[in-house]
Amino acid sequence: MSNSPSTQQTSPVAAFFDLLKRRMVVALVTGIAIGVLVLAWFLSVTPLYQADAKLVVDQSRRAVDFSPSGSDREDRYSLMNTQRDLIVSYPVLAATVQAAQLEKKNIYAHDPISVLEGRLKAISNKDSWMIDLTMRDESPRVAEQILVTAIEQYQAHERRRHQQVTEGGVALLRTQAESAKNELTRARDEEQQLRIELGIVSSDPERNPITERLTQLEVRLLAAERDLAQAEVVQATLIAADVAATPDLHLQALVQVPEIRREVLVQSQYQSLAELGDQR
Repeated sequence: MSNSPSTQQTSPVAAFFDLLKRRMVVALVTGIAIGVLVLAWFLSVTPLYQADAKLVVDQSRRAVDFSPSGSDREDRYSLMNTQRDLIVSYPVLAATVQAAQLEKKNIYAHDPISVLEGRLKAISNKDSWMIDLTMRDESPRVAEQILVTAIEQYQAHERRRHQQVTEGGVALLRTQAESAKNELTRARDEEQQLRIELGIVSSDPERNPITERLTQLEVRLLAAERDLAQAEVVQATLIAADVAATPDLHLQALVQVPEIRREVLVQSQYQSLAELGDQR
């Protein structure tokens, strides 16, 4: 009688565990090596912390809206995008690098502006009319400091830009005042020359055509004097702002000028300051 060999089927899982039993030392060494490599990789990676901030964009409507229906919202959203781009613009980033002394930090030493541009993000949201700012760094304290410095430099940049616009407006007012003076002098010369050439004699001077011409010139003279007085008031206000003892007094003096006070950005900054004051 012959005996035939019997076949026994085993599952892959059982085969795997059977292999582990036979190769226990190799499996343990391999597992430990992989664990050490993973742990070393985690320890070598420096986590980035993120600091967040939000800037509110003023969306108050003008007292008199001259824009076509629907275009005012698009204009203000475009203005918000402009402010977003200004926050991460090269002048603001360069000023932030200098103010925060980022060139002295190892991560930023090679090209601080490019590194800061990659870590500082500004995102606009037309639904909430807010600009979300984020700053990432290996240190949470440094991330917060850089974000605060960037916001301060952006606000300083905006103040300088508004000052340039104001100075341009003052220069225009001075030009208009000088033009008004010249026009006044020319009108008086024309009046005198007309009197000499025509030798005006009338029994009814109130209805004399020349008298009506003189009345028109008088109206132009009054308008020129009024424009000159307004320009002198604005000039005096700006001079007082330049010699103000503190930035607050300087700002208070500037907003006394109607052209500056009516600026949308100035109103936005004042509303933001008021909301911060209420929160405090």
